[in-house]
Amino acid sequence: MSKTLKTLGLGSLGGAIATLFSLPLAWMLGALFLVMTASIAGVKTGVDKRVHVVAIALLGLFIGSRIQAQELLGLVRWYPSVIAMLVYMVMMLVGGYWIFTQAKVGRISAMFCAYPGSMNSALVLAEPA
Repeated sequence: MSKTLKTLGLGSLGGAIATLFSLPLAWMLGALFLVMTASIAGVKTGVDKRVHVVAIALLGLFIGSRIQAQELLGLVRWYPSVIAMLVYMVMMLVGGYWIFTQAKVGRISAMFCAYPGSMNSALVLAEPA
C-alpha cells in the first residue's frame, strides 16, 4: 500500500504543477509525466489492484453519466461511421490475434494483446480479484 500512496502523492503533485502552468489535461498529463519520470529515475511506483479496479469503474461511471439521450439519437445519423468503427475493431481483433499467434505467444495472451487500447479496462474489470 505504500507504493500506492507514493504514486498517488506523486500524481497529485504532478497534477498541481501542471495546473499552475495551465497545461491542457493537467491532472491527467501532469500526474502521468511526474510518475513516469520518477519511475524511470528508479522510484518504485505502482497502484494496488483493488484501487485500480475501483478507479476504472468510477471513471467509466463518470463518463457514462455524461451521455444524454440526444447524443444517443445522433448515432442514427452517424450509422456509417459507427458501422465502420465496429468493422475496424473486428479487423483489429482478428488481425492482432493472428499476428500474436504467429509470434508464438499463447492463445490467451495473443487475444489480450490484440485488444484495442480502451478495451484493456474491460479486461482489468473482468479479471478475478
